[in-house]
Amino acid sequence: MWAFTCPLTMALAGESGVPLLKPDTPKFDKPVEKKPTTLKGGVQHSHKVVPAQPKPSLVGRANTGEGQSGVLAAPGNAAMDQKRALKSRAQKDTLSSQATAGIGIIGVKFMMTFGHLPVINKVFPGTPAAQEGVRPRDVIVAVDGIPTNGLTKEEVYDLIVGTPNTSVTLSLLRGGDFTVRRMTRMDFNDITDPQVRRDYLLSL
Repeated sequence: MWAFTCPLTMALAGESGVPLLKPDTPKFDKPVEKKPTTLKGGVQHSHKVVPAQPKPSLVGRANTGEGQSGVLAAPGNAAMDQKRALKSRAQKDTLSSQATAGIGIIGVKFMMTFGHLPVINKVFPGTPAAQEGVRPRDVIVAVDGIPTNGLTKEEVYDLIVGTPNTSVTLSLLRGGDFTVRRMTRMDFNDITDPQVRRDYLLSL
């Protein structure tokens, strides 16, 4: 019979018959580091990648007058603040222009105390009231048929002023006589005399 010896057994066994392990045999529980590769410019790159940290937004960085502060505002706050400023400015412009544009007037100033009827104390020249013969000390009994008794000064004013080129009727008491004056409201901008314009604005 032929004796057969395994070549693998002969390679692993020494003279004493004890298997010999090579010292450079890698262990499977230790990860193998990937050798860094050299890119262009001599920069080495390994398999380990550190994720990039997101940069904080600089939108809306406040300015304190001593340079920019380190406080970061949320994105969009600067735009919202600008819109608020524009809106506030538009509201102020609207309020200031209400007395100078698009308002129909008859050109009278009146005073009123609680429990009494409104009394005209000034008629501006060149206005519908002056042209229709309205005079100071005329008592306004009604506006367009609405009695002024029990109304506030603001409510009487709202009845007298209105849209330009619309009609308004004043029921007046002059001394012991009752009279009615029908007028067409004029646009405030149609007052050409700057002194009259200024006096009317100061009387509001």
